[in-house]
Amino acid sequence: MTLHPAIELLIKAVNSDKPYNKENLTKWCSSLPKEEKDFFTTKIKENVSKEELISILQSMKQPGPKPEGVPQPTPKKNVPTVYKKGDVLMHPVFQHPYILLEKKDEFWLCALITSEPTCPEILEQCKSRFFADGFITRTMFTTVDPIGRFMYPYENSRQLNLVSKKLKTLFV
Repeated sequence: MTLHPAIELLIKAVNSDKPYNKENLTKWCSSLPKEEKDFFTTKIKENVSKEELISILQSMKQPGPKPEGVPQPTPKKNVPTVYKKGDVLMHPVFQHPYILLEKKDEFWLCALITSEPTCPEILEQCKSRFFADGFITRTMFTTVDPIGRFMYPYENSRQLNLVSKKLKTLFV
């Protein structure tokens, strides 16, 4: 598994001869992707031991499911530097993917995706190769800054335009 370069640097820093303390840990974690940074900031506040931190970092390097609470590391490639219409992210609170439908002046209009075919909130089935078994729901929300891990772009812009129109008519 190819880890984000900032995670690789954290592994090197923790294994170096530099003092293991809160100040250094905070500095080492400052360039991590948001989800990992939040995770390790919490661990630093809990006074995680060097051995436990090394164990967590080693588990992040292994492919497959991670132990309870350990984030799936953000991949180093294909993560956009600027989000655009159609990007899909995993919402850290809802634990569902969501699509950035439209950028307004100060916020994004978003719609949730579910994989549950019996969900009563289904608007229509996804027509994108990365979400072939997913369904766009009637759940629309706004966010100032997109949060969560980037998943993939939603490749069917025509469908996104239609979904955006349908959702606007439902809520107007």
